[in-house]
Amino acid sequence: MSGLGMAPRLAAALIAAAFAAAPASAASGFDKVTGAYALGAGHNSISAHAGPTGASGKASTNIEGQGRVFSAAVSCMRVSGNRAAIELFHETAGYILAYYEDNGPAGAATATPDRVGNGPGFTATPQGCPDPTGFFGVFGIPVDSGNVVVTEGT
Repeated sequence: MSGLGMAPRLAAALIAAAFAAAPASAASGFDKVTGAYALGAGHNSISAHAGPTGASGKASTNIEGQGRVFSAAVSCMRVSGNRAAIELFHETAGYILAYYEDNGPAGAATATPDRVGNGPGFTATPQGCPDPTGFFGVFGIPVDSGNVVVTEGT
């Protein structure tokens, strides 16, 4: 293999290693929740980010065999430790609260699965984002597979 071909690959590997080694909080001082997971027949994703102008992002669910995708925009989020409360807005359904709990990397032998849940149902007006720490006593449902990453900003 030529030495010229190795230089770009080596540079890319070093850059990737530097980003992988950096703690998540070093990349952003803001809260974020990201991930993809399966729950029953639903294939779900979340990408929510807090920033200087508020929260942004979206959540989506694709129900297997139904050929439709439900997507909703993030209207607010609140993170406390490994848990997050996110209010989502869908144009026709309204607002709903979603809760996420990050219990470590997917596939770890001793890991408790991440858990997700949602509030009491859709409302016509925003409810705001409550403290997520008390929600998971009874309502959190373990994901079947996948991973949700909750990062509390600094």
